[in-house]
Amino acid sequence: MEGLERYRDLGYKALRKFPPEEIEENKQALDEAFTDSVRRLEEFHGHGKTGSRSPVQSDISDSS
Repeated sequence: MEGLERYRDLGYKALRKFPPEEIEENKQALDEAFTDSVRRLEEFHGHGKTGSRSPVQSDISDSS
């Protein structure tokens, strides 16, 4: 799970270099991929919960 969060954060950092008109579309794609990956991971480990979603942080302006 930590690895997925790190990759998502790297994606957010990369988005800062995108043209403004492309940021939101690509941020949504990152969020969807992250959520889908978390769901698959939970299902694989037997923790899948129907209808549950992991929280997705979407602040790409955070300079961590």
